[in-house]
Amino acid sequence: MRPARPLALALLVAAGALAAPPPEGPPFFDRKRALEAQNEAARAAADEARTTSDPARVAALLADDSGLVRDRAFGVLAERDDEALLRALAPHLGHRDEFVSAGVAELYAQRRFAGGREALEKVGLASRSEVTALEAIWALEALGDAASFEALERAFKRRKEHRVRGDALIALAAVAPGPARAVVEGALQDPAPPVRIGALVALRALDPRAAAAAAVDVVAAKPDRKNAAWEPRLLLCALEVLRQWTGRAAERDLVVRAVDALIERLAREEGLPQHEVNLTLDDLTQAGGLEADPEIWRGWWAPRRDAFQPVDKAPPAPPAPEPGIPPTGGDVATTRRPRRRPAPRRARTGARGCASTASPCAASAWSSRRTCRAG
Repeated sequence: MRPARPLALALLVAAGALAAPPPEGPPFFDRKRALEAQNEAARAAADEARTTSDPARVAALLADDSGLVRDRAFGVLAERDDEALLRALAPHLGHRDEFVSAGVAELYAQRRFAGGREALEKVGLASRSEVTALEAIWALEALGDAASFEALERAFKRRKEHRVRGDALIALAAVAPGPARAVVEGALQDPAPPVRIGALVALRALDPRAAAAAAVDVVAAKPDRKNAAWEPRLLLCALEVLRQWTGRAAERDLVVRAVDALIERLAREEGLPQHEVNLTLDDLTQAGGLEADPEIWRGWWAPRRDAFQPVDKAPPAPPAPEPGIPPTGGDVATTRRPRRRPAPRRARTGARGCASTASPCAASAWSSRRTCRAG
């Protein structure tokens, strides 16, 4: 039996191994202007954003060198109910500056601007900017129109960026659950682990039981030496899918298979992945907090396996509404996806942006360049 590593040290070591260094982001504070000057410019930008009907001026505000200015202007624009201005901004989805093109797509998402759907599909998804393509995908997901299925499927099949392809799967599951099922299930075998993560997330939305079965396959898989850097992230996502699976009582065979696979995986892992495997075992079995030791688990599980009966898990409480987003064309506050997402996929490209570290199942981790705070 491998000697136990202190949990605190194990978590620190594993977290360091899993956390990719964030990409170098654009300066949030304009180095050419003092902070006081930027604050004054931000106030002026907010005033202009409240009244302007000129899309060129909006583009200039979104392209400002200061993140203070960009954020303040965007916040005001997101609160305006001005369909004519939103429609006039459509050509700027092709703007050469990502701050502008991605910002317009994000405005369409937050305003639930259905009139921008075709522009998002034709211009946003085809953008050379990976950031803009991502924002376009999130906007189409927010709009929820099944007519976007073909455009999103095309983005999944033709785009090269793994993070774009993964998020396209999630959006497909949201806008057209029926036809998306075959695409999502096929993506579970994609050679790129980030895409498989997106497929797990999408399948969880379509069929939690099928997603749990796919997660068990991830847990039971042999080591993937070719994608060793991504293997822990894929595992952590699979574990999250299993812990969030609530309808267990009628799926005894699948739960037993999951526990068998998790105990064997526990013997392979160290640090944070081992800790998460142990948490998942306890979540499925209600064993009462056994140590992360495969021999202890085998001894506990062997006499209970044949008679084991799982129980359903209570669903999580719904998330609290997000303040400040006007409900236009739907309950924006409770349905929009947060702009700031977990780190693994977006942090690996070196594109200008920020990353955070939340759910390992987030198919992407890009935080819009406009909101990026570097330094």
